[in-house]
Amino acid sequence: MSTQPLLRESTPETHEIALAPLQSEETKGYVGFIHHPGRDQYGLLDLPQDKLTSQQSIEIKTIHQIPLFHHLREEFSEIFSNLVPVLKAKDPELFRHSSRVHSLALSFAAKTLQLTEAESLKIGLAAFFHDVGKLHIDDNLLQKASGLTRQEYEIIKNHPAYGADILSEFKLIQNVIPSLYHHHERLDGKGYPDGLRGKAIPLGARIIAIADAFEVMTSHRIYQKSRTPAQAMEELYEHAGTQFDAELVELFRTFYERSPHL
Repeated sequence: MSTQPLLRESTPETHEIALAPLQSEETKGYVGFIHHPGRDQYGLLDLPQDKLTSQQSIEIKTIHQIPLFHHLREEFSEIFSNLVPVLKAKDPELFRHSSRVHSLALSFAAKTLQLTEAESLKIGLAAFFHDVGKLHIDDNLLQKASGLTRQEYEIIKNHPAYGADILSEFKLIQNVIPSLYHHHERLDGKGYPDGLRGKAIPLGARIIAIADAFEVMTSHRIYQKSRTPAQAMEELYEHAGTQFDAELVELFRTFYERSPHL
C-alpha cells in the first residue's frame, strides 16, 4: 500500500488537475487528482476553493467529510499513482477522454441526480477508469482509423473485463467495478459483456454510457469528425430507450445546458 501524502498544496508548479465535482453543504472546496512536474507521483488533491486559479474553471463544491473518502485515502492514492501514469503513457488522448468522462459523469450524478456523496464518488472513480482495460489492447488496434473487423471488435469488447480485473486488485473498492464493467450494456439487452437489460444495468454504468458517448461524439477522433454538443445530444435522443436510459438522457440534456463548460 502506498504511503505517499494524499493531500498536496496548490503551487505554481502544479498542473494536470482533474477536479471531482461533488457537492457538500459542509465545506467549499475541490477534490481531484494531481501530478507534479518531474515526479511520477499522482494522488488526490484536496484544497480550499480560494486556492483554485482562473484556469481551473470547474466551479463545483466537493467533499471533505464522507466516510468513504476518509477510509479509502491510501487506496485511492495507490490507484492513481499506479494507473494514471501508465494510462497517460499508453495514450494521452485516452487519458484526456477519461478525465472528461469523469467530470461529466461525476458532476451529473452529484448535481442533477443528487446522489449521495459516496455514491457519486464511486461513479466518478468508475468513470475515470472506464477504459483502463484498454491498457491490455494493442495500440495499433486502438488507433485503427478504418473499420474494425469482427475479430478486432471482439478484442475491443474485452476491455471492460480487463478493466474489472485491474481494479479487482484494490480490495476496498470492489463496489466500483460493476459500473465500469457494464458501461457498454444497452437498455435493449444488445450490449456487452453480459447483455443486461433496462434497470438490471447498474445506474453508474448507465450514467457512464451517456457521458462516454457524448464525450466521444464531441471530440475529434481519427475515425470521425467531432460533432457539436447539439448534434451529440440529438444522437443520444435517437438512441434513448434502446441504447441509453431515456430518462437519464433527458436529465443529461438539462444538466449540460446548465453546465456547458464541462
